[in-house]
Amino acid sequence: MAKVRMVDPEECEPMPELEREFYSQSSFHYLKRVISADGYNPAYPLRALWDLKRKRYIVFDGIHRLKVCISLGLDTVPVVLEDIPREQALAEGYKANRTHEWYNTIDKARHLKKMAETMQTRTTLSSFALKGGRGHKSVLHDVSKATGEDLKTIKRHIRLLELPSSVKENIGKGKLKYSNAIEICKLLGTEKEHLIPRVSEKAQNMSSRETASYVQAIISGTYHAFKACDVCGKSFPKENMGRMNVCPGCNQRIRTSGIRTSISSTSGGRPFMDYVQQKRLEEINTVRRKMGLKPLGLDARG
Repeated sequence: MAKVRMVDPEECEPMPELEREFYSQSSFHYLKRVISADGYNPAYPLRALWDLKRKRYIVFDGIHRLKVCISLGLDTVPVVLEDIPREQALAEGYKANRTHEWYNTIDKARHLKKMAETMQTRTTLSSFALKGGRGHKSVLHDVSKATGEDLKTIKRHIRLLELPSSVKENIGKGKLKYSNAIEICKLLGTEKEHLIPRVSEKAQNMSSRETASYVQAIISGTYHAFKACDVCGKSFPKENMGRMNVCPGCNQRIRTSGIRTSISSTSGGRPFMDYVQQKRLEEINTVRRKMGLKPLGLDARG
């Protein structure tokens, strides 16, 4: 087992491939208060590689602990010097970030890409985009094996880095959910790619299901506008709404509620259509009452 040594924090620096852009300041200040009050716990030493040329310790596990120690002006910190390849150190640092605390999606994606680039010896990751290229599959399998991440998850995260910088910033700040961002990635490489920033703004207030419907409508060229469902109030692409502005989910609930009226077309013409809409509205309001919502329109008196 590697020996723990006490090192001046100024002789250490973070591994650049594992630096984070999006990190919780509240977590940083909490850690700072704990170390300031109790001192550094030697049970959690920093793990580092030795840079022979620069005579520096390159920390891959405990980067934020290191930054806290430097900000507090501590004289020494416990460090374990590891004799492992750099790509293995990247994987160890990634797993430490993944298990110790919340890991921002964009930071995670960048770290996975850096790891793949380090493991790739003949070509860079950009030369074999996610859909193919020599060596692509073997490298990502190596990353998956080293980190324990699912291969599909790795591909999806790296794909996010192809989004515009403004969209990535929204993901990093938590304004745009990961699941919604994955749906938006389907616009990459299409003629509608220029709509991604606008779509991402709308998707910030949508569920993943709504975003998927929205993106699919844009790709198929059938999207025109959004309409609100009369039952749940959520927005859906216009082409997904029924005659009475009911989304697919609420439409299914109405159909399976056991209250659907059997309507004959013998009345014919406009009176029949008015009758159909009135009965449909009654069904909608029945469901709305069960959901604790106020009835709509003609049936509001009941």
